Amino acid sequence: MSKKYFIDSENVGDNWIFLLDTVAEEDEILVFYTAKSPHMNYKNLITLKQSPKDVTFIECCEGNNALDFQLCTELGYRVHDIDDNEFIIVTNDTGYDAVVKYWQERNIAISRMPGKACTPNEKSSDKQDLPVSEVIEEPKPAPAQNINDGIPAEAKEILYCLGRDQLQPLHESLQQIYGKQGGNYYSAFKSDAIYNNYIKNHKKKSLAEKQKSYCQIVFAHAKNKVAMPADFPKFVTETWKKKKNLNSLRASLQTKYGKETSEKYYSLIKAHIKILDKIK
Repeated sequence: MSKKYFIDSENVGDNWIFLLDTVAEEDEILVFYTAKSPHMNYKNLITLKQSPKDVTFIECCEGNNALDFQLCTELGYRVHDIDDNEFIIVTNDTGYDAVVKYWQERNIAISRMPGKACTPNEKSSDKQDLPVSEVIEEPKPAPAQNINDGIPAEAKEILYCLGRDQLQPLHESLQQIYGKQGGNYYSAFKSDAIYNNYIKNHKKKSLAEKQKSYCQIVFAHAKNKVAMPADFPKFVTETWKKKKNLNSLRASLQTKYGKETSEKYYSLIKAHIKILDKIK
């Protein structure tokens, strides 16, 4: 699932610059700006210049809420070509939540991200600032000096399945499953050399076993608990490889498991299928 980030620069300034380190190659960043948008500092300008990621800047007309209206217009235009895109509005303005709710009720993958959520390891206790589709109860982060001791076994299993050479899918996976706490786990995995030995000494698993382990973790963390069919990991991975399209995957799940049950499976796996495909 490729992601489209819609940046309200009048509201969040250049906090979005940190997204350049985490977005996937196929993701897109659109920055909406006016003369009222805060100026970028030199450090962030250098980061933008040196990043291989292309960013689209869209100049907006000025006026009361003018940028907001233009951002929503562009969003609606792009939603028309849904395919397997996910849309993320980066802003602290809760007024956008009405737009998010409107599209979510029409089964569009969309959320609002506060500007500070772009910053690595930034903690926020304000649940209303989280994307409205992701307001969850999260465990309190372990103190930084004890982060290794507080990492759950399942998170380490994800590390083993993906490896340390696939940082982007690893980061996305941990955040999908553990929320902002996943960013702490990712930082530890990325920077602490002890995890090289952890992967090296882990009991060797085949590709099919890794895929099964990953799917089991996804199902175990589902808000609405549902049992995973024994053939599910093999079915979804083989189906995805044939035609890498979410609509095709959804149709195949309906054919195999029935419409009602397949929707539960699809809602669980759609955010993870590209990550699952990266397991080697």
